[in-house]
Amino acid sequence: MKNRSGLFVRCSLSVAVLFLLSGLGSCLPFIDDSTFEPNTIPLAALESCYDSTTAESEKLSVLQFNIWQEGTKIRDGYEAIINEIVRVQPDLVALSEVRNYAGTELHRRMVDSLAQRGETWYSFISEDSGLLSRFPISEPELFYPVQEDRGSITSAVVTLPSDIEIAFYSAHLDYKNCAYYEPRGYSGNTWTSIPQQTDIEELHRMNLASMRDDAIRAFLEDAQKQEAAGRLVILAGDFNEPSHRDWVEANANLYEHNGVVIDWDVSVLLEEAGYT
Repeated sequence: MKNRSGLFVRCSLSVAVLFLLSGLGSCLPFIDDSTFEPNTIPLAALESCYDSTTAESEKLSVLQFNIWQEGTKIRDGYEAIINEIVRVQPDLVALSEVRNYAGTELHRRMVDSLAQRGETWYSFISEDSGLLSRFPISEPELFYPVQEDRGSITSAVVTLPSDIEIAFYSAHLDYKNCAYYEPRGYSGNTWTSIPQQTDIEELHRMNLASMRDDAIRAFLEDAQKQEAAGRLVILAGDFNEPSHRDWVEANANLYEHNGVVIDWDVSVLLEEAGYT
């Protein structure tokens, strides 16, 4: 239950199994992701929100990938990461748990490994969160740099063949103060057994002690600037926090929620900013 991942796209509306597409309104139909493949976003539908035109045939697929300490936790894990990217064939990849172990640069290793498989990718050095793109990138930035292993956001501008520019953000948010463990009887910092915590105020207090909301507020401020520049905005990542739309009354006694109905902060901040 620890990995909380998602995909947020400005100016679309869809909820899927692996990804959450997000934005201002119902510019896209519901996308059924039950096959566990990346969602394919019709750019013409996205662009309609911006009063511009795009060829109906142009699409974009995005994969959010927590690579579990660069694949070091299982045998041949790194090779499995490369194999999966080749199998899925996404256009953009958001990476979580970039470590650059032993002085290596993960982005170079991945770009080189993919080139050996006949694929051209673009990337840049990052830490904790990272990204890959099939299309040229500019303005690479460790947008919200990791501090004391308390989460990060990496970003770049991706230019598509149609000259559409996308501000692509890859997030791996703070893993500490994970309050959603507490109703289930585990500490949100040590993951050891504790008495179940179901007090909403205490859960909010603990959740806000994380740096997840700080990172998302910084993202929202920067995303406004990118939108003002005419760019589409995509945020993908491991948020280490559930959606408030999962912790609703209908689920109060399911999934070990143990009666808790709560508005988790990150998803509420995004929704209030126009993301769904």
